Amino acid sequence: MPRVNFWAAGRTVRFTTWGVSGTLAVDNENYATLAQETLWRWVAAGDRAVNRFLPTSELSVINAEPWATHQISDAFIEFFDAALESYDTSDGLCTPTVLDALEAWGYDADIDDVQRDGRSAPLTASAAAPLASVAFDRAARRLSPNGVRLDFGASAKAFVADQVAREVGRHTPVLVELGGDVAVGGAVRPWSVGVAEDAEHIGAPIGITSGGVATSSTLVRNWSTGTGRAHHIIDPRTGAPVISPWRTVSVAADSCLTANALSTASLLWGEEALYYVTQAGWAARFVDHDGKVLCVGGWPQEVAS
Repeated sequence: MPRVNFWAAGRTVRFTTWGVSGTLAVDNENYATLAQETLWRWVAAGDRAVNRFLPTSELSVINAEPWATHQISDAFIEFFDAALESYDTSDGLCTPTVLDALEAWGYDADIDDVQRDGRSAPLTASAAAPLASVAFDRAARRLSPNGVRLDFGASAKAFVADQVAREVGRHTPVLVELGGDVAVGGAVRPWSVGVAEDAEHIGAPIGITSGGVATSSTLVRNWSTGTGRAHHIIDPRTGAPVISPWRTVSVAADSCLTANALSTASLLWGEEALYYVTQAGWAARFVDHDGKVLCVGGWPQEVAS
């Protein structure tokens, strides 16, 4: 069964799934049940196809035999296509081929368990395999990873948010938020979206009528190791958690998937992210390690507290 736990009722509901909290809001309460059922269906599809923490998922079966050729479902192909799009958007920095590095640095279980127990850092780190190593035969619906183990954590949440917003948005204005990844659909007036590193310090809100907003940060999914702290943003060029001038980046773009790929890549691009994001035509909010906030591309200016 998909793990979506709803609470509250009416036009806005809160829920938890995939180890994160979320929000589902509709303008017309008559479509609240439809919205919840749509979210439930997409989370179930993600669980069956690409949840690496479920041993029965397609992804877990593939990762258990990475040298074999696997028949894959239409749902897996959709999630794989989303990962490919994120890879292209980020010039290869947002890639599903970092699972070995993630696990080597300790992210090998639910994040609550990892943070509670701590992990040991690897003695060495190596670059992630190129995505081109993975052979994908779309017509035959076959995947041959050629020894590469995959993780779709960098794209799955954003992809699901986009799909739910697109489907429900045909009936009513809707906002979908999954662990900080936001997508809207069918809006006739702006949704007010604030981003924050914690509940106490929410930045100046932005209004969005389409697309999405995503935030990537090294502050939340991090844990102690014997040599310091590690986090889940792996630099595929080194196989180690990225060392960035930014601790948090938020991006608003034409989809949540695009925003998520760019916010993640921005941590790896460093100072050059200011140029790359604005050249792509999107707005972004950067927070450095001193808490200084820098907004570009039309994101409302603010001063960090």
